[in-house]
Amino acid sequence: WSKAGPEIIGGAKCCPNAIISYRFKNPHDPLVVDIRKHLSYLGWKIEYTKSKGMGALLFRYTSPAGKRYNSLVQLCQDMRKSTTMDMHTDMEIMRKSTMDMDMEIMTKSTTTDMEMEVHPPSKPDRLPHIKLKWLMDNNAVFPEDKVHYRDRKGGPPLAAGRITRHGIKCNCCHKVFTLTSFEAHAGSKNHRPAANIILENGKSLLDCQIQLAGDSKARSKKTKKHHGMKNELVEEDNDFICTVCHCDGELILCDQCPSSFHKSCLGLKDVPDGKWFCHSCCCAICLQRAVKESTEDSTNNSVHTCYQCERKYHAGCLRSRDVPMSESSVEGKWFCGSNCEKIYSGLHELLGRPIQVGVNDLTWTLVKCTDQRQYYSKLNAALEVMHECFMPCKEAGRDLVEDVIFSRPSELNRLNFKGFYTILLERRKKLISAATVRIYGKEVAEMPLIGTRVKYRGGGMCRTLMNELEKKLKELEVERLVLPAAHSVLKAWTTRFGFSQMTDSERVQFLKYTFLNFHGTIMCQKVLEKS
Repeated sequence: WSKAGPEIIGGAKCCPNAIISYRFKNPHDPLVVDIRKHLSYLGWKIEYTKSKGMGALLFRYTSPAGKRYNSLVQLCQDMRKSTTMDMHTDMEIMRKSTMDMDMEIMTKSTTTDMEMEVHPPSKPDRLPHIKLKWLMDNNAVFPEDKVHYRDRKGGPPLAAGRITRHGIKCNCCHKVFTLTSFEAHAGSKNHRPAANIILENGKSLLDCQIQLAGDSKARSKKTKKHHGMKNELVEEDNDFICTVCHCDGELILCDQCPSSFHKSCLGLKDVPDGKWFCHSCCCAICLQRAVKESTEDSTNNSVHTCYQCERKYHAGCLRSRDVPMSESSVEGKWFCGSNCEKIYSGLHELLGRPIQVGVNDLTWTLVKCTDQRQYYSKLNAALEVMHECFMPCKEAGRDLVEDVIFSRPSELNRLNFKGFYTILLERRKKLISAATVRIYGKEVAEMPLIGTRVKYRGGGMCRTLMNELEKKLKELEVERLVLPAAHSVLKAWTTRFGFSQMTDSERVQFLKYTFLNFHGTIMCQKVLEKS
């Protein structure tokens, strides 16, 4: 048997739909070519030999875990079965290992360290069968959480591992097991895996299941009494995770918007008395509630929102500082000062204009989703790159990466992505790398996502994209760039790219801005030196 190279299978390419669609044994089916490319992309070993009689090529396929197939039909059937752990595990392990080795994927590895899929807690009519996916969907556990198997209360751990989307990855052998298989792997015959698999906080998976099924407080609801509605209470939903760290727990709820916060993330020692409003709902000058009140001085209390930094201002507070309240000459939008107006104008001068960078015909282009839709094809290409690099990051059925790239708004501050722009690094109109950036005025910009196509990794593409981004930010006089870094690439960001970890006190200084963060990542910053 000989190894099948690109001349035989046509190279590596992400083609999962071919696996889904292939049903019948037909070597001339065009799907066969895409299946082999997809297997090569996932790291499978593909070998071939010539049959003795007809001279036709025969193929065999070996997964990264060592499982061998001679039948492509059987291989596809196994990969389509949701209960077939080995096949899905192979896919997950290969995607993760590829990204861990690639120091180009520097941000949230939405996928490198974890897959974060967040949904509001469900309300099961009866306790469902223990499944990690159900627990993760309801934010009871998260990918990469540490667990161990304990045979009896107080006994020593028999096995240890980490939670993944498809099971528990054992620390000793690095294989992924179902809950029952992990129990057997630990050498136990209790047949109670959920009760004996323990998280770091001491809870078992069964404890988490029971708490989710019976705890209505996990829905983070509150009741508000509205002005002018005597004795009438209206129930409204608040966010079920913290706007800052994206974890659940005991939350302080804003009395105006759906946002929720941990006391510690706000830098508070005690829960505020009476009504409380988050930074996004307060005037940037007086720090009081920024909403038009029905008072005699309604003109002073009317609110203006800066189109660039998205901060709110009372008209009276602006008047006291001689800030003009008329709309800017820039497309009829209002800005809180000349800095924000300059940044907005500078960004829109860059839109769609390729800039030559590096060597070999590389271009750097800034695009943004607009009503005219002239950049939709490019944004879809950027989304394809992100999906190639990252596993899905979903919340309530929404693809967060797609929402960011297409600048989709939301009433919930942490899901309001209307201010995002997308950066494209291309060579002869072929997309190589992509990143997303949002600028909150002169003070700070954020870059939560950056990714490079697999075949271009290791060629300094991330560095080229970052160098031009920092150059443009400096020209716009932006002082700082922040990003969420996965643990696996934190050292690369801090040693090779000049970032440093943000301390808790530094993070609190930026509460007025809602950064896109991900569970399990570390916020980093880089002070941009003036040009």
